[in-house]
Amino acid sequence: MMLPLRSMSCVGLLSMTLAGCQPAERSDDIQATPPQRQVPSPDWQRQIVYLAMVDRFDDGNPENNDQGMGEYDPSEESHFSGGDLQGVLNRLDYIQALGATTLWLTPVVANQWWDETHEYGGYHGYWARDFTAIDEHFGDLDLYQQLSASLHQRDMYLVQDVVVNHTGNFFSYEGGYSADDPTAYFVRHTAPFPTSAPTSAPFDLNDANDPQHRAAAIYHWTPEVNDIDSQQQEFTYQLGDLDDINTTNPVVIDAFKRIYGHWIKTVGIDAFRMDTVKYVEHDFWHHFVHDSDGILATAKATGRDDFWTVGEVKMISAPMDDSGERKIARFLGSPEKPELQSAFAFPLQESIKRVFAEGRPTGWLGYRLQQQMLHYRDPYRMANFIDNHDVPRLLSVGSTAAMRQALAFIMTIPGIPVIYMGNEQDLHDSRQAMFDGGYLAAKGGSFDPHSAMYRYVQSLTRLRLQGDVFTHGDLSVIAVNDNASGLLALRRSLQDDTRIILFNTAEHTTLAANVPSGLPPHTVLKPIWQDGAAVEAFTVDEQGLLSLQLPPRSTLVLAPDGRSEVASVSGRPVLDTKLDGQVLTQDTLLTGHYAGDIDQLSLVIDGNLDTAIQVASLSDRRWQVLLPVTDLGRHQRSIQLFAADTGSASEAVQATLAKQTPTLHLSVADPLDDDHGPTGNYRAPTDPTFSSQMDIEHIEVHSAGQILQLTVTMQSVTDMWIATNGFDHVAFSVFFDLPNQQGVSVLPGLNATMPEGRDWELGHTLYGWGNGVFTAHGATAQQPGKRLGNAPQVDVSLDKRQITMTYSSAAVGLPDWRGVGVYLTTWDKTGEGGNRPITPEGGVWDFGGAPATAPRIMDEAWLKLPE
Repeated sequence: MMLPLRSMSCVGLLSMTLAGCQPAERSDDIQATPPQRQVPSPDWQRQIVYLAMVDRFDDGNPENNDQGMGEYDPSEESHFSGGDLQGVLNRLDYIQALGATTLWLTPVVANQWWDETHEYGGYHGYWARDFTAIDEHFGDLDLYQQLSASLHQRDMYLVQDVVVNHTGNFFSYEGGYSADDPTAYFVRHTAPFPTSAPTSAPFDLNDANDPQHRAAAIYHWTPEVNDIDSQQQEFTYQLGDLDDINTTNPVVIDAFKRIYGHWIKTVGIDAFRMDTVKYVEHDFWHHFVHDSDGILATAKATGRDDFWTVGEVKMISAPMDDSGERKIARFLGSPEKPELQSAFAFPLQESIKRVFAEGRPTGWLGYRLQQQMLHYRDPYRMANFIDNHDVPRLLSVGSTAAMRQALAFIMTIPGIPVIYMGNEQDLHDSRQAMFDGGYLAAKGGSFDPHSAMYRYVQSLTRLRLQGDVFTHGDLSVIAVNDNASGLLALRRSLQDDTRIILFNTAEHTTLAANVPSGLPPHTVLKPIWQDGAAVEAFTVDEQGLLSLQLPPRSTLVLAPDGRSEVASVSGRPVLDTKLDGQVLTQDTLLTGHYAGDIDQLSLVIDGNLDTAIQVASLSDRRWQVLLPVTDLGRHQRSIQLFAADTGSASEAVQATLAKQTPTLHLSVADPLDDDHGPTGNYRAPTDPTFSSQMDIEHIEVHSAGQILQLTVTMQSVTDMWIATNGFDHVAFSVFFDLPNQQGVSVLPGLNATMPEGRDWELGHTLYGWGNGVFTAHGATAQQPGKRLGNAPQVDVSLDKRQITMTYSSAAVGLPDWRGVGVYLTTWDKTGEGGNRPITPEGGVWDFGGAPATAPRIMDEAWLKLPE
């Protein structure tokens, strides 16, 4: 048994030495554990990780659900739902059959069960009250040891989630703050349960009013972060009002080395996932991991020579920018002063969402991959993921087809893929329970090993582990679309083994022309895995170039089959008009010629074969075609000629198409201070970060061609939480009433219907961390309709208090936006994507002034574009 760290009598600064505040430790900890608990480290590059949020995964022991303090309520996202370690043990067959080889659990340590100031519970595991004990809702040490041994018997591995930045919320600063006097404005919370303070030493020394506690300096006596650009605040202030631990204190460093080292020795942990890494100083990570008594040394004493340390450095990069990668790389340290071995690829995850779910240019993802290979010391050990418990699921804004492509992507690129529980069952809510009776759970649960997505993931895990080319091979980005959704082509190679991976991220057929395979001329490629396509074989040409048509949302993995075939090309088109670098402001005549015989020639813009323009042939093998310039704004376009009968294409050239004058314009003012709901009695949540972010002031509409720009001026626009879309504390729901189409009136998720008997056919949800478009087909009061993969571009001006959404009518098959009605509403969502609730009394994070069934609309506006 592990000896828990109790509160010790080292309360004075002089007595709190590295030796005097240590847990008792048995000398036979390692020897006493069964052999299956202590196993050698695996080849981490060949691992596939499954992340399970313990409270939401499975309930194996209902007797530990309710600890009698009101903390258990599966109907509420904020409360414990019932999942536990026994539930995880019961589902190991399910996890292993999926193809996962490693299990990462959210923290299992004893947590603060309820924080009355935020009206939220610590079911997630990140609000520790005792770093040395298992939470009573999850089980006990024996069960955790059983889980470790059971995994190792299956040749699987266990990742423990480690938190060192903070405990739960046991104190705050209210009404002000004085750095010179930590007792001023200091408020110790007395209502949290089951305890009002941490119980493991030295973290029980948390009262700034006690001189001995202050002298011990186990905590930073600081308020919440209020300046996201201040590194001092990042390292020393409270994140989300959680008590910030002083990780520069040698006593703290030593305590954490011993505490987490004890978990390794006692349970048989194989790797650590480090939480909130960027909020902890670099020196801490170096000492914690690499000291002679640090984590790696402790793991090595158990026979683990390659203990994986992977950190959560939650940073993203803007498109075609690498600032996120640069900051993440700093927490990997240097050869002279190493820190963590790897990190979660947050910039890549954001690009995955943008490209596969929102329809952004595939060039964004190609660039992001190149930065990942460039900036990280070992990109093959980076953790690549789509979803986790802290971000909205991709399926909350994207389609199932987008999710399938995203999964195929992380399974075929360098790095360790992470599957979040429910990815394999099409779950939409970030913290939805998998088991029947849990929070938002499906009736009967979500553990169907025969579901389409489960079997799809199985096929991908098998593909990834066939040989070493996907786990250890080189990566080349060989083709992208820099302007729009469409082609993304990758090459993986290891010695003589090569794979070509092709994605079409668009909802239309895409031309993949002149893709450099890097293979010898006339090599025959066969599909070894495909989704959304039905092909047999392809042959590269005399230059090693590959050309084919990819169906919408298709993914294709090709490998040489050892044959070589000479394929002749009878005709190839050539563009004679010079376009590179030019800005075209009006319809432009293009001319050119072709060699050989061509019967079917078309002009292809940005690879879109579905909208290709037929080309008129002239005498003497010449051709001409009019390139239209109709869409509002400035757009970079790729122009290419394609001969469908010969399968050949011209070289792609880039041109800028610019139209500055709108053909439709509308300006609508909205009264200020009317963001109080349909009754006028709604109140915003009481947290001080809320101001007037949901109050619409003015709407400006401009349109020409297929482009519609909707610019909304708000009374306040803020970005305090570093939202990926550049603003926070407002969620827009926009509904379009399209001319001569029959839609629905119900507004999904808003407890409301369209005003004045109107209906809608196209919907859009936009908030700080999500951006998704859907149709009315299949929409209900709870769920939106069919997801589309072409979300609008979003631009934010904090100074002007404006958010601009740029839509393309091509996504819904409209020629333009004439006569379209627009209904815009505001509310707010959590960072995980759920609508904030409303209650009569309201709360810190809840709206007030109406029952839970009331419409979730704070402000609204209706407008209609001219015919």
